[in-house]
Amino acid sequence: DVHELPGGALVSEYGAEAVPVLETLRTFLPEGSTADDWAYHGFQHYENEVKAGVTWDMPVHEVIERTQRYQALIIQNSTETYRRKKRERVQGVLQFMLVDPWPCISWSVLDIDRRPKLGYEALRRCMQPVLPSIEADGNTHPEGDAVNFGVWWINDHPRTFRDSTLSWSLLDAGGSTLQSASTSVHLLADDARRVMQAGPFVLPPGEYRLTTLITNSSREVLGENEWRFTVTARDADPTTSA
Repeated sequence: DVHELPGGALVSEYGAEAVPVLETLRTFLPEGSTADDWAYHGFQHYENEVKAGVTWDMPVHEVIERTQRYQALIIQNSTETYRRKKRERVQGVLQFMLVDPWPCISWSVLDIDRRPKLGYEALRRCMQPVLPSIEADGNTHPEGDAVNFGVWWINDHPRTFRDSTLSWSLLDAGGSTLQSASTSVHLLADDARRVMQAGPFVLPPGEYRLTTLITNSSREVLGENEWRFTVTARDADPTTSA
């Protein structure tokens, strides 16, 4: 559970498995490959069914999308949660892992041919030295429930950024801004603080995105972030959440 403090100061292994893009996958698992062939190359049938909602009879493009989206979700949620705890116990994180050493399906964010998975962009974004972090309670919410987010700033630099601005915006699936807010902050050196709440939002079913931004006193961007979430109809099956 990433919401519990780890046993040590350095978190050295976390993440999830994801299938590489089709172009890479077909170089070692051609059409007609069996479930045993996939398992030999590292595919975790049980874990991917339970965690990412993948079944063996799904089209391969859906298996790729589901596992990559789940990996990206876990990487973002875990990395940001650990980084927000930097003043409690966590002194560093090491996501597992960067790149595949052989043609396989693994926890990497770059496959054997160095093609990125969705987890690569998630890792890049949430490891920015200055991060407007989003504290989220999952990525699916039933219709009618209030949705809230904590909005933090994290500054890993050994210097303070005074007179900065932290802002958030709630966008719908079409990219239209539904609500937004901002506040002035001093980003203290090597620190992390929760300073705003986005919400509560009571939203109709649909896809949404919360974006956050930190700019310095000269309005230059120091960090940006986003969290995608779904509001489901009451009679719909919820998707996997962190």
